[in-house]
Amino acid sequence: MARLLPPSDREAAWKGFGPFPAGWNLGPVGPAPKREALSGELAHTGRGPRADLPDGMRLVAGTPALAAGIHPFVARAFSRPTSAAIVRIQAGSRCEDPLLLSTVLAPGQARAVPVTEIVVGAGAQCTIDERIGFLDPDPRVDLTASTVIRAGKGARIVWRTTVFAPAGMFALLHRHAILAEGAELALDLEVAGAGRVRVSSTQTLRGAQAVGRMATAVRVSESARYAHAVLQDVRAPGCVSRMNERVVVDGLARSVFAGSIYLAPQAQRADSSQTHRALLLSDGAASDATPSLEIRADDVRCSHGATTSRLDPEQRFYLLSRGIPEAEATVLLVDAFLAQAGLAPLSSLPVPAAA
Repeated sequence: MARLLPPSDREAAWKGFGPFPAGWNLGPVGPAPKREALSGELAHTGRGPRADLPDGMRLVAGTPALAAGIHPFVARAFSRPTSAAIVRIQAGSRCEDPLLLSTVLAPGQARAVPVTEIVVGAGAQCTIDERIGFLDPDPRVDLTASTVIRAGKGARIVWRTTVFAPAGMFALLHRHAILAEGAELALDLEVAGAGRVRVSSTQTLRGAQAVGRMATAVRVSESARYAHAVLQDVRAPGCVSRMNERVVVDGLARSVFAGSIYLAPQAQRADSSQTHRALLLSDGAASDATPSLEIRADDVRCSHGATTSRLDPEQRFYLLSRGIPEAEATVLLVDAFLAQAGLAPLSSLPVPAAA
């Protein structure tokens, strides 16, 4: 099969990076992430990983095994990680509250390459809350991040990545989930800001009857550049794979989406779909989408689609006729559009069923 690779860029470097402050608000994309009760925390620092994990989770020694097919730029960066961690979640355990995954830069640290592998045992249930933000821009900082989750038989996982990138910042992320037989995963992504964000998301369904769902809600503005390369890799029979992305583009920003569904010859009776919807709020905004299918099995259900549109003038007129100010009406319509991505609540277990 042809591998789907994210765009390359010689300037692919992080410039400024830090944890979210208390009460950080994502703004138009969604409600502010709350500092709710956590089951534990894994933080990448300049001196390596720091973990505060509950019973049923443990930090083990070793270097994470990178999944095949990642971008060569990312692979080179991982040859010298500044912080590497492997977390094992015990089979059959259930974590009611999220595990917080973050990166913390030491003063004067010029390079950060955090690499994380999370191995979820058979039948375990957990939520991963991954947060990435830029607070104090510093052009001397170079950061690339990768997270791989391996879900055991019957495991159920909600994995949310939240990214905030202000103007001038560049973010490069690699996310890969590998699902065994009967495993279920909700892989969500939230992005906001005026910087440049490039994300590679891969979901590999290796076990029969696995269920994988990806949902993305993005709002970019000013001269932002957002690119998302998605691969839904189905390699076992009876699997269900869903991908739903909603992007709002304002100012002179541009959004690029490259999505691919691959159904291997053994993926009989698989059910896969991929949808990308872009909403343009200005004349200078642009969105490019390239969904694709590669089907090697002969008994499957598979679909894909992409649309680009502007705010519906009739919907806007209806809200204005009810006395709602124009600016507030726009916010309501944008929020309703992004809500259609269907992000799973961070407290949602079990994983919502794929429709």
